[in-house]
This record gives sequence, C-alpha cells and structure tokens, in this order.
Amino acid sequence: MKKLANEVKDFMKSDKKKYVARPFNRFEPEDTVWWVTPGSDWPAYKYGKYMFRKYNDIIYIGLNIEKGYGIELSQMVSNNAIMTEEWIWHEFIEAAAQGEFNNTIESLAQNNSGDVHVLMGFGEFNQVDKESDYYADVFPNNITYIFKDNSIEAKDKEQNMRAEMFEKLKEAKGFQDIFKMMLGINGLSYFWVDLFIGVPFEIKDDDKELEIYKLDNQILSVLEKWIK
Repeated sequence: MKKLANEVKDFMKSDKKKYVARPFNRFEPEDTVWWVTPGSDWPAYKYGKYMFRKYNDIIYIGLNIEKGYGIELSQMVSNNAIMTEEWIWHEFIEAAAQGEFNNTIESLAQNNSGDVHVLMGFGEFNQVDKESDYYADVFPNNITYIFKDNSIEAKDKEQNMRAEMFEKLKEAKGFQDIFKMMLGINGLSYFWVDLFIGVPFEIKDDDKELEIYKLDNQILSVLEKWIK
C-alpha cells in the first residue's frame, strides 16, 4: 500500500495541487490502510481522500469521506472531530442526494467491468474514540452495498444495526436513495460517519509506471472532483 499510495501522490500532483500520502498505522506502514490527501492537515477528516485497502490479493481503491460530530458535542469530543463548514461532507451529501454522484458510480463500474463497493460506518460519540482513527467496518453500525448492473443492494441484511435509525438504509434502491434517507435521519449529528466508495483492483508486485495511467483512467480521474 505504501508504494502504491506514494506513486499515486506523485502522479496526481500538479503546480496547483499537492498531495500527501498518509498511513493509518505509521508503525506498520507496509501492512496498513493508506490515504492520499489534498492537504497537509492532520487529522485529514475534512477532506475527500483517495483510500487504499488490501484484503488478501485484492486492493480496494477509492474515495473516503467523513462526517464529523455536530456542534452540540463540542464540550464532549476533541475540536478536530467537530464538523465545520470546511468539511467536504456537506457538499458531497447534498450532491449525492440530488443524484449528482450517480454518474460517478456508473463510470467506476463500467471502467472496471465489475462491482463498486460502498461501505459506511456510523459511530455514536459515546462509543467511538476518534483519536483512534477508526474506519467504517469497525464501527458498531456498518453497512456494505454492492453496485452492479446499475442497481445497488445491501449485503448481510440479516445483520442488525446497533442503532435502529440506520436499519431503513438497507432498503435503499439506489445510491441517491441512500443519501436522501440520511438527510432525513434525526440525531445524525451525534454520529461519526465514515464512507468508503471503492472498486477491487488487482495489482502485481512488479507493476510498472504504466499501470498508474491505467489506474488513473479507471478510478483516480473519476473521483478527482471529490479529492478536496
């Protein structure tokens, strides 16, 4: 992951935009999740970020966006966990609820001739220590959708969410539907939301620079609008 993240960082940089590669676990950088962020701020919660995760022989590459806690919790959590107007989440969820992200999901699926995975985790403020930088699938409430053949379906529908307010998300009929539902959830300001949208991408150890161009066409350039 370290090599790939740094290659992406170098490939995507321009005179107007710089990127930083960051590991989830800096003590085990070869075996951890990596992000490529559009700024040097850390933690980088407010940014849309490229994210790289490995499961067995498959690398999942995509977009990570986070929603912080509401101002109501300013006396209960660290300042950097309180969401401000600078966070990309605001722009993203409004656009997604209006259907503006549908073409992005469809492009990812078409470019990669396969599935797109949408993973969301919801962490209630009294159950999550944001100093630990949890990500979606370790939250007590999480859901994974698979986008395939222009439809989306929740996996593991029989698995109960710890917070009942999120159960209805399992019935979403499309990507836009997910975020319309989320905008209507009362009490969401008390939850951290970690969103990862990614595709499985096989990379061999001896892949050369040419593969980065392939990766750019398939994934990076499709998501670049939200890396900010």
